[in-house]
Formats: sequence, C-alpha cells, structure tokens
Amino acid sequence: MPHADAPTPVPRRPRVRRRWRAPRIPARSITREHMDALHDFLLRRTAYLLEAHPPGTEEHRMADTLHRAIDQTWAELQDCYDFYHRGDADMEIELAGTWNSLRMFGISWMRAPDYDERLWPPAEYEDLLISSIPTEH
Repeated sequence: MPHADAPTPVPRRPRVRRRWRAPRIPARSITREHMDALHDFLLRRTAYLLEAHPPGTEEHRMADTLHRAIDQTWAELQDCYDFYHRGDADMEIELAGTWNSLRMFGISWMRAPDYDERLWPPAEYEDLLISSIPTEH
C-alpha cells in the first residue's frame, strides 16, 4: 500500500502515430495550376453527386450547396491571386487563408487515388510586419 505522501503517478500519454503531411509552401508559390487542379477535382465530386440525386432531395441540395461554396471560394482565391500578383503584398495573408479554405473542401478525399497532396499543400505566409507600440510612462 503506498504512503499517503507518495507522489501520484502521472499517467503516460499514449503514443500517437503521425501521418505524413505535405510540407507547407509559401503563399507566393501558389500557382494557377494549383488552384485550377484542386477546383476541378472538387467540382468532379459535386457534379457526380448532383447527377446521382434527383433535384429536391436533401442529398441534391447538400451537393448543390457544396458546389456553390467551392465555386465561391475559388472565385475569391482568384481575386486574391490577381491582387497579390499585381503587387499588393498585403494580399499574401488573404491568399494563404483562401487557398487553405479551398483545400479544406477536399480533406475528406485525401485518401482518394486522384487526390494530390503534393500539388495541393497547405500554404503559409510570412508576416514580416513588425511594429512596436510606444508606451506612455
């Protein structure tokens, strides 16, 4: 029987297997090829669902909603891309965020044979804006 003043054993955390993750790329490295390939991949999935389920069914409505959300995110991504490549460096954050949002629509298909995680890696950005706020004494 342990003494009352003995330390309580700390439970060990179970080991978690790590799955391979694509390395992040800088947002400035995203190309139209990345954007169009991912968009096409996702729309093939939603087009199949739209055809497989009759209009008016819950499945058709959900596929239509997903289809529209993908299209809208892709259009926003194109705008971010265009502004960034016209010299608006502040758009790098938006470009990375919107790219990662479009990627999230495809996460459920990561194990599909035609999902290309190397072509659709997560984006990161370097926020180089460092400012100091003067403090009053």
